Amino acid sequence: MVSNQQIIVRIPFKENQFAKIAKNSLDADREPNSDKINRILQVENEILVATFTCESTKMLRTAVNAFFDMALVLSETFEAFG
Repeated sequence: MVSNQQIIVRIPFKENQFAKIAKNSLDADREPNSDKINRILQVENEILVATFTCESTKMLRTAVNAFFDMALVLSETFEAFG
């Protein structure tokens, strides 16, 4: 029996517009193993919500780490230019 692992990440931004920009930017970068990892991005007010689902805990960890790396770059860019 295969059990899906899931993690939900909530990243707050200063404004709703920043959360939308982050979502659109991160949506453009699809998961390399999109047949094995499901990522859903949503914006709730000024919060970016990312839901990851995967069969493998290792692949889930790798996907979430890569997501955090990209989200950190976006956040630093908003701080520098926003």
